[in-house]
Amino acid sequence: MNELFREAGKRILRTVLDYRDRRERSRQYDGIISIDDVMSGEVIKVDRGLYDHYGIFVRTLGRNGHSELHAIQYTGRNGHNDFNGIVKETPLDDFLDGASEFMVCRYSGSTCTARLLVPNVCSSRDSTSSCTLTGYTADPEGRRAVERARSRIGTEGYSLPVNNCEHFAVWCRTGVSDSSQVRDVLHAVITPE
Repeated sequence: MNELFREAGKRILRTVLDYRDRRERSRQYDGIISIDDVMSGEVIKVDRGLYDHYGIFVRTLGRNGHSELHAIQYTGRNGHNDFNGIVKETPLDDFLDGASEFMVCRYSGSTCTARLLVPNVCSSRDSTSSCTLTGYTADPEGRRAVERARSRIGTEGYSLPVNNCEHFAVWCRTGVSDSSQVRDVLHAVITPE
């Protein structure tokens, strides 16, 4: 019986270490861009410690002539990220929840081919920020992603394994519902030695 517990403990430890390694690789990035280079409709993610939180970036021209930066995301009813989510369009600051950087996933087909770090983001509520709209236009895929995301505003039905924030954001951008985080956990749990 002790041997059985010892083997189970080893398996759990390997699973945790494998998942941790995959999380570290997902935090690596291919380059650094400024907030001005992020286009509406791009998939963005922010580090929440044990997981990454995903959404769709939206930039619009506000009444004051400055960019208004938003994210369309699964978020909790009370404004916090929880597991009782509803799709909302929120200020980018709410999506970031105190983080000073986020990543952009750029896609080719349904695969994220470039992960770009956006450091020292400006506040979407700061009218003196450097986040201004300068000749900005969205690409066709970006417009489609924003349309898909906005069509789901108010939608409930969050499910960690099959309909989480990453599934939602990737579907908005690519038309394919996918979550690398879920795949990584399943791989860590199911893959034999």
